[in-house]
Amino acid sequence: MSYSLMLGVAAHYSHAQLTGSEVEFVRGIPEGVGFMLGDGAFDAKPVLNTIVSKGYIPIVERGLTSPGGYGARIRGRAYNESLYAYRSVGEGIFGALTVEFGDRIKAKRRESTETRIPLRITIYCLKIIVRWICE
Repeated sequence: MSYSLMLGVAAHYSHAQLTGSEVEFVRGIPEGVGFMLGDGAFDAKPVLNTIVSKGYIPIVERGLTSPGGYGARIRGRAYNESLYAYRSVGEGIFGALTVEFGDRIKAKRRESTETRIPLRITIYCLKIIVRWICE
């Protein structure tokens, strides 16, 4: 079965099978294409299925047992150790932002949070650019 056919099948499934914190995680995933890199915490049937149904190919580290489902099958076929190694780049960026600004955004309104996140990222990038220029 081709990836495009698998993605079409995945899009047909309902999100009704998700529960608890998985539902909260799934709500934040936008529709898209490409790869989604994740550690073993993402190796759960509803999460993998949702990642695939949103249009992504999961490059997720395998747990001890396979959760089953079409997402796990796609993950098994697509997993590439050299591609998975790029996950550390994203982890490093988010770690640096956490060290710089803390792990909480003190805002109650969603609009304020959505404004503060890109501003923090921009400020951090400018700080790195200034360091490069001044060295």
